[in-house]
Amino acid sequence: MLIIFLLKKNGHKKIAVIAGAKDNIHTQRRLQGLKKALEEHNLKFDESILFYGDWKKETGYNYCRTLINEKKDFSAIFCFNDLMAAGVYDYINKSKAISFDDIAIVGFDNRTISQFLIPSLTTMEIPLYEIGRKSADTLLKQIKTNTNEKQEYFIACNLIERESVKKI
Repeated sequence: MLIIFLLKKNGHKKIAVIAGAKDNIHTQRRLQGLKKALEEHNLKFDESILFYGDWKKETGYNYCRTLINEKKDFSAIFCFNDLMAAGVYDYINKSKAISFDDIAIVGFDNRTISQFLIPSLTTMEIPLYEIGRKSADTLLKQIKTNTNEKQEYFIACNLIERESVKKI
């Protein structure tokens, strides 16, 4: 996972995670990829700084508050979507307990909001067009061949590197 490479390259080793719903397939897959990437980069996964949420802005806000108030040991926050990352930004801006110079924040989705946050959010872009095209091609092939067997494809996401990750 390119986000972990980028964080490690900039000196971040303790990465807090604000994930989506625990039983959500996107959460499970992103968490699986995160754990694999941490292992590949000889970094430890810390369950004590993993939080499950509901993909909403308030989730990022509330868990950032928890991380700061409980003085958890971390230098980066990886949010499993950009809305939760925006909530982290809101908490940092409101609380003044920590600054954007103190931590790195990364998101996932590359929603429009990510480029307008200050500092602009580093995020993973989901290739929605390619996913839609591959889905349509697969469906048309199944219709044409009169089959309905389950097929699974993996399409790589793109790292959009912006200003929210700095060297520590």
